[in-house]
Amino acid sequence: LIPMLAITLVMLTSFKVFTKFRENFTSFIIEHLVPDTSHIIVEKINDFLLNIQHLTVVGIAFLIISLVFVFSTIESAFNDIWWVRKPRAIVKRVLAFWTTITLGPLLVAIALQFSEQLFSQLSAYGINPNTFIFDFIEILFPIICVTGFFTLIYFIIPHFPVRLKHAFIGGIFSTLMFSVLRYIFTAYTVQFSTYKFIYGTLSFFPFFIMWMYTFWLIVLIGAIITACLPEWHNVKNIAKTELEKRQTKFLYALNLLFILFKDSQTGGQGVEYQALINQTGIGGMELENLLNELQEASYTERTEKGSWILSHDPGNASLYDIYRIVGGGIVERETNGTSFPWVQHYKKISKSIGISEKKNLNLDLKSFFLGKDSLEV
Repeated sequence: LIPMLAITLVMLTSFKVFTKFRENFTSFIIEHLVPDTSHIIVEKINDFLLNIQHLTVVGIAFLIISLVFVFSTIESAFNDIWWVRKPRAIVKRVLAFWTTITLGPLLVAIALQFSEQLFSQLSAYGINPNTFIFDFIEILFPIICVTGFFTLIYFIIPHFPVRLKHAFIGGIFSTLMFSVLRYIFTAYTVQFSTYKFIYGTLSFFPFFIMWMYTFWLIVLIGAIITACLPEWHNVKNIAKTELEKRQTKFLYALNLLFILFKDSQTGGQGVEYQALINQTGIGGMELENLLNELQEASYTERTEKGSWILSHDPGNASLYDIYRIVGGGIVERETNGTSFPWVQHYKKISKSIGISEKKNLNLDLKSFFLGKDSLEV
């Protein structure tokens, strides 16, 4: 957060036309993002903001580097939450970081300037600035800005196709938690000020560290909620047993491959991720994991544009192959050293079941998708 604010203020300070924007943005940060603890925090932030204006090129370069490391940490945490196996390329990563760094704070600064001009125009028309409308806007505007910030990072930072409405819901939750956190910290420092007499000026540091830690915790909780939203509509359909899970996964894989097969038959350029979610009804992370498993088995491939295509000839792949990829079939366990009399009988039964499964699923995917009834029963 601190390096991001620094970069934003550097950009706003570099151009005189943004001077008013910078003043409004600085006031907004101090008033709405910092708990009302004491004059020490406000003084430290004001000193920091003043020093930012005198940064040299080398200082700005180090600031950008530190910001990239910070965002790499955030992206790594988000990728763990969304179960992303492969991080995005360095160029796309830099573009995502830079978009978040510049777009969010600049939009806030512009919105602040716009709201100030709106208030001035309303006052010029004789509308009393102390009316309910003005008070409502002053309360609502910071909430909108903070929600927009959280929505932006949940939508852009993860290397995962997040739906905007899910990012927005996560942003709303994080904003509410942030407001509660700010109120609690403010109330605590007002009601329990004994630590100030004990530690004096040093009381600022543990308080600020705790503030940043809880802020980061809120960011992660909001990310978890955003990542879980696509899965919640499938809660009622969650399989209870391992057998049901494998059967459901097998059906999902066939449905997914059939959609990609239809696209390849019509000369399509691939199916977008969101279209796969809509057509299959599979949750986001579950679909991503299934696509990755099929990709590792060379059945699917992600294009440079992010869409998915069928990368294996369906005429040379059987239903049994897919069945085994998703974990179906009898798993032969090592029974060496086991002296129970039923072990040999178990081996024969397992082998017989395996042969029967392979025989019954010995139909290539192309024939299966085209509806040709040639299963060997």
